[in-house]
Amino acid sequence: MEWGMAPLAQRPTWRFSAWHLKSPECAKFVEGELQAFFLSNEGSEESNMTLWAACKPSMRGILKGYVRRQERKQKEQCTTLENRIIELERQARQSDTQEIQCQLSWA
Repeated sequence: MEWGMAPLAQRPTWRFSAWHLKSPECAKFVEGELQAFFLSNEGSEESNMTLWAACKPSMRGILKGYVRRQERKQKEQCTTLENRIIELERQARQSDTQEIQCQLSWA
């Protein structure tokens, strides 16, 4: 019996890019999250291997959220800059002043 359904596309595996850790802000964030995780599990009866195994998926979720927030923040900054350039170009077409041309060259 055939259902006539195409196989589901495989989702790409998320991988953390280590270059994020070059940012002091990210490194500090990760350090704080790791400390919080291990402090909250300090008195547990679990072995170190079990704690480490539990830490990995927890950190994966935390890092995915962090990277997503950073990407959203960067996209918002680009959109703001693009809108500013569009506005300056509109103003430059209406009144061709040196000040607007200077602002456009810096934008």
